[in-house]
Amino acid sequence: MRVIVRRSATRPQQVTTSLLAATSPRRRGVTLTEVLMSLMIMSIGVVSLATLFPIASLRVLEATNLTNSTIVNFNAEGIVDAFPSMVNDADGSGSTQEELGRNFIVDPLGWHEHVDQFGITSVTDPRLIYFEYNRPAGINLPALTIPNGTPTPTLRPTRFFGENPAVGSRQIFTTLDVTRQIVSLPDTTTDIVDTFPDPDGTVTTAYVTNASSRITGLVLPADVDLSVVTLEPSLYQVLIFDKTGKYSETRRLSTVTGQQIEWAEDLNRDGSIGVGEDRALPLRFTADASGTPNVGLVRIEQPIPYYSWLLTVHKDFNGPVNVDVVVFNKRDFSQLSEQIYFGDLVRHTVGPDGVPGTANGGPNSDGDDNGNGIINDASEFGYPGSDDVVNDLVTVNWDPTLYPGGTANPVEKPPIRRGAYIYDALNCYWYRIREIASSTSSTSSTLGLESAVLRNNTEDLSLDGTLGDIPGEDLNNDGNLDRSGVIIPRGVIAVFPLKTR
Repeated sequence: MRVIVRRSATRPQQVTTSLLAATSPRRRGVTLTEVLMSLMIMSIGVVSLATLFPIASLRVLEATNLTNSTIVNFNAEGIVDAFPSMVNDADGSGSTQEELGRNFIVDPLGWHEHVDQFGITSVTDPRLIYFEYNRPAGINLPALTIPNGTPTPTLRPTRFFGENPAVGSRQIFTTLDVTRQIVSLPDTTTDIVDTFPDPDGTVTTAYVTNASSRITGLVLPADVDLSVVTLEPSLYQVLIFDKTGKYSETRRLSTVTGQQIEWAEDLNRDGSIGVGEDRALPLRFTADASGTPNVGLVRIEQPIPYYSWLLTVHKDFNGPVNVDVVVFNKRDFSQLSEQIYFGDLVRHTVGPDGVPGTANGGPNSDGDDNGNGIINDASEFGYPGSDDVVNDLVTVNWDPTLYPGGTANPVEKPPIRRGAYIYDALNCYWYRIREIASSTSSTSSTLGLESAVLRNNTEDLSLDGTLGDIPGEDLNNDGNLDRSGVIIPRGVIAVFPLKTR
């Protein structure tokens, strides 16, 4: 028997499709576990990425501070080079000898700000001449050992003006306005006024001109409020654009009378405005193509002096002067920023043998390392071959019971943080805080410094609060435990040493 199979042109495709459908597994959805795992993996990446933003912001801030503080340092160095009497004759007395062997501060901006803040009229006011505030009774400035080895009572480090502070005798830092220009670096400005003095080119009374018809002042519209523009002690500047907006000139405002502003400046300080001191605008502002004054937008700004400096000076007996430039960001000029705290800085602490120098050193192997007849005395700290430890720690104490007023007027906690600076109120040295080593009390903290202590600021060399347990601690032999202190000013971002002068 024969079987005839009829083939169809479309059948094989149908059979193939049908077989594939029968043999292919059914598509599955995503389980909740898989979704959660995906979210977890993604969240780890997103969180890791998010943490980069605050870190990057901090790095940008640090870079900005470093850049601007370097510029401020160069500015300060230029001022010292131009006026070396600032550090050689800091009080402007005409003598360079009286500060020999002294440590002091040159702070013209702080001087002016204190005068303005407290209305001080006497140049001998303690708030001016001392860089400190609220000194407790226990801090009484110990004696120092001068190069010939003779202990001598120490004068309190003084804040100098940088020249004769008498009003009629000032040559450099004549006013607060001028001092801010010299000492600070305006990093930003605040816009006070934006206006067009002559928007239609028809208000001829909007311009103040000199004999050459060049613009030396402007009369702003009546609806512009200039009552906030107080030129002393603040500093204001005017930014003047031409009508195209492509060119501009900046002038420091010198007078504001009603709606009229001018920017003349007594450049040679002879008490009058001479030729060229009216600071007239360039000719392009005098007239445009139509013959009318070419003045467009006028903006009055107030520069914000974020960055400023002061100098700390160490003047040796043999003449050389060592100067540090201390740079601030948004310096706090309140007295609290100069609050003095207990903080004993010592160069060395005793090693495992528990005594200064070596326990069995010296010519007679009795511990008298320097052979002065006194065994293990204070002068043997750090003696060559000893196990004494170079110290880079300081304990800062702000216990209110130690201060005038006690707990009724508690002292403010110092702004302690990593990277801040500590000022030795006796020796005028600056130390950067490396870490907060311990804080066992609500009124004290032990701080690690980035560098070793350079000079003692206390007679308590054993740091135990007693006098006499180490022979020779009482340098001035007055029977008192003389101690100094430290200050942690707000806003210090860098300290730059200048070359010896």
